[in-house]
Amino acid sequence: MQSLRNLNLLHLNVADLYKMRICEHHFEKNDFTSSNKQRLKKSSVPWLFSAEEEDILQSISSNANSPDITPKTRSLIYKIIEFPSTIEPGIKPKKLFSNTSSNTNILSKLKKFVVHQKKLLISKRVTICKLKKNLISSKLQSKHNKSVNFMNLLKCPSQDSKTFVGMQISHHNMSTKPWSQKEQQFALSLFYKLPSAYTFLRNSKKITLTNLTIIKRWIGSSNFHPGFNTRLFKQLKIKADSIAIQEKHCTLVFDELKIKNFLEYSKYLDLVEGYKDLRLKGRTNKLAEQAMMFVIRGLYSSWKMPISYFLPATSDFE
Repeated sequence: MQSLRNLNLLHLNVADLYKMRICEHHFEKNDFTSSNKQRLKKSSVPWLFSAEEEDILQSISSNANSPDITPKTRSLIYKIIEFPSTIEPGIKPKKLFSNTSSNTNILSKLKKFVVHQKKLLISKRVTICKLKKNLISSKLQSKHNKSVNFMNLLKCPSQDSKTFVGMQISHHNMSTKPWSQKEQQFALSLFYKLPSAYTFLRNSKKITLTNLTIIKRWIGSSNFHPGFNTRLFKQLKIKADSIAIQEKHCTLVFDELKIKNFLEYSKYLDLVEGYKDLRLKGRTNKLAEQAMMFVIRGLYSSWKMPISYFLPATSDFE
């Protein structure tokens, strides 16, 4: 209790002393068992003041015992006033930083230098961007050249087999490369042969083939005029090349159906559709009421393909 320097604790019993709590700042660093300051040594004794307060009190007591070496304020002011001045009368004192022409020249040069460096930085960035694009294009070109060289080394039994191998090489991993004309024809012929087999190869066997939505887009992307159209015959040729000889036996049928009288502007054809149109015999200002369709249908297999259509005004086809 004498080391604690707090006589107010002398009248407390052991139970009351056990309830008291002391901050860690009232112990020295050597009183703890580790640097974490979680456990105290058995021989550690707290202090009335913390370590920082103890240092402040010691410094105050030492300053109180030291003599005052600072002069009195009044005598110091008189001494400064009576001190002789070094500036002679009639001479203006020089400024430490004067706004001379040399300083303005330096500032203008620095501004020009900064502007020039900014322009150089912009040009360097443009050059880096161009180099990156060239690097990407060169990588793609080298990759394409490797695939072309590999395809040239292959000995395929037919052009379709070579096209099929090329589709597996150039369109793997969902590539965004556009499909070539040969690849489109191969995909369409395979789809016309058996759509279920096409779906099975693409989905189950994970063979790289054109998506079904793209196939349907290719089929429906053609804008046909009334009459006989060469594009329809090209599609018919692709269909005929992909089927057996017996499946090529077909018949030409035609049918007529009534349509609604309606006029609509076509951006692709740049004309108003809905009038009577017999193609070779021309168009009239009468509204079309019928649609006559010519279709080729297979005799030994269930396939059909339209080849032409006409828009007469009445059911009496002229």
